[in-house]
Formats: sequence, C-alpha cells, structure tokens
Amino acid sequence: MNIASATLVVIFLHFSQNAESAGQGFKLHLAKAYSCDNSNTTYIVKDIKIDTHDDQSHLTVVVDLLQDINVSNMTVMIEKCDPSGEKCESMGKFTIKDLCNVLFAKSKVWTAVIDSIQPRPECPLLKKNEYVLQNATVNVNDVMKLYPDSTKFYWKIQGILNDVDNKPRACAEFEATSKT
Repeated sequence: MNIASATLVVIFLHFSQNAESAGQGFKLHLAKAYSCDNSNTTYIVKDIKIDTHDDQSHLTVVVDLLQDINVSNMTVMIEKCDPSGEKCESMGKFTIKDLCNVLFAKSKVWTAVIDSIQPRPECPLLKKNEYVLQNATVNVNDVMKLYPDSTKFYWKIQGILNDVDNKPRACAEFEATSKT
C-alpha cells in the first residue's frame, strides 16, 4: 500500500477504534485495496494490529510498496448511507492537490500517524520499500470533532492515489458501520 492510501486506512482505522473506545462504536471494513488499473500490484498490506486503551488506540501497519510512485494528489469519495447501507447519498468527491504538504503538515489529526512511519517516506517520490507505522496514536476527541454524528450512518469511502501524470496508482475502498 502506498503511504497516502496507508494513511487513509490508518485514519479510518483509528477513527473506528477510537470511536469504539469512547462508547460510540464503529466497525470498519477494508472492502478492497488494489492497484487501480488492475494490472500491476502497487502495494501489499502485510499486517495490521490495533491496541485500544481509554480514548486512544495504537496502530501498527506494515506495508510493502512494490514500486516507486511519484505522487501528486489523492482523490477521496465519501458516501453517507442509511444504517443498512442500501440508500446512499454522495457527500462529495475531494481532491487533495498538494498531497505532500497536507500529509506532512504539523498539528493535524493525522500528524502522529505520519510521524510514526519508518523509514520516513520522502515526498513526492515514494520509494519501493517496506514501511511500518509503529504505534501510531490518535485521540478520539480530536477525530470525533470532524463529524460528531458519524456513528448514525453507514459510510462508504474510496481513496485513489494519483501519480504526477494523474494516473491512479493505488486504490482503497472502506465501509464503516455503527456497532450499535
């Protein structure tokens, strides 16, 4: 998994685990993680471990990036659905154009996650390597401020990492549901 897709996974995994520990309760399902053109495998997720204590969870993810990627932007599409996941409405399609600066910005919800990546990725050229997010931590209170009513819905999220030629290089699809 490339670092941007891994970051998206981590943010949603932290969100689900932290919401659960705070009594809100989310189940997250990584529906698909794949190379967007279905021809070349870009990454492999080797391991995901989550340890939750109080309002924090500690996440470890091991990702094998199988080829260099010169990243440019990431597109995220979000759908909010009824609890059954059948009736959905688009919450929008968002493109993060200055991906490197956004990912490595300080004092953001995801800063601790990005700072936990070893070896430290260079941007915009993500080099073929094994990357480990070790004990990345996010506090539920910070995440829940983004959308406090989120546990009332079923969510479908797709993330697409694009290279400098605007070619999709890695995709991931997630589903998140309330545990209640």
